[in-house]
Amino acid sequence: MMRRYLLALVALAPATASAESWTASYSLAAAGITVMEATVRVEFTPEGYRVESQVRTRGVAGAVVSGRQTTRVEGSWSETGPVPRRYMTEGAWRGQPRRVEMEYGRDGAPRILLMEPPSQTERRPVPPEMTRGAVDSLSAVAWLVHEARRTGSCEGERRIYDARQVTHISSRPAGVETIAEGTALRCQMESRVLAGSRLDRDEADAARPQPITAWIASTSPGAPPVPVRIELASRWWGTVTATLTGLRRTT
Repeated sequence: MMRRYLLALVALAPATASAESWTASYSLAAAGITVMEATVRVEFTPEGYRVESQVRTRGVAGAVVSGRQTTRVEGSWSETGPVPRRYMTEGAWRGQPRRVEMEYGRDGAPRILLMEPPSQTERRPVPPEMTRGAVDSLSAVAWLVHEARRTGSCEGERRIYDARQVTHISSRPAGVETIAEGTALRCQMESRVLAGSRLDRDEADAARPQPITAWIASTSPGAPPVPVRIELASRWWGTVTATLTGLRRTT
């Protein structure tokens, strides 16, 4: 679950007035030790968005649960939120290939085109009615930050479906803080699994709310506001901190 939230959160970036693409790099650490590295490319326009994230384990984490993953989504904006068109993720964890491809109908219902391994081999079933109107994690968080730039707030909530589980995520502003990178908007988020929890995990434990904190700031003149620091709890590694290590324009 942890990598799913990290992939979404490091994709936080604002919509821009014209087509613009940026690439951000992050280092993810637990107990002061780097466990993952992530690279995110975002392209936002007034009409839509494309997001691609790549993550891989490092160091001790790589020896215990080696893995890599690439996730892509493209979609458009509506008055009520993001409208994803196609979502895919591919990679391998613990030596096992993992792939998902989904597309969305005009009614907003997601349709699974490919899922490897099958969800039923490792997760509880997800009622079909819970997936209607849900969006993928990258689209959900992209919308939150789209609204943050438009309104100056990061308040909102979404239901997320990634072909394996349904999660509810909410966000609210928690003030403005001065950090090393400058003035940052602090966003307090919470995620909770609604359906599709792993078979090897207690359902009540899986449904327990998970707090996440993100600090969003612009690191230099002309640069968009992005998360410069993210903190969340991990089942295996305690508190994991994602820190921005680089940001460059790629258009």
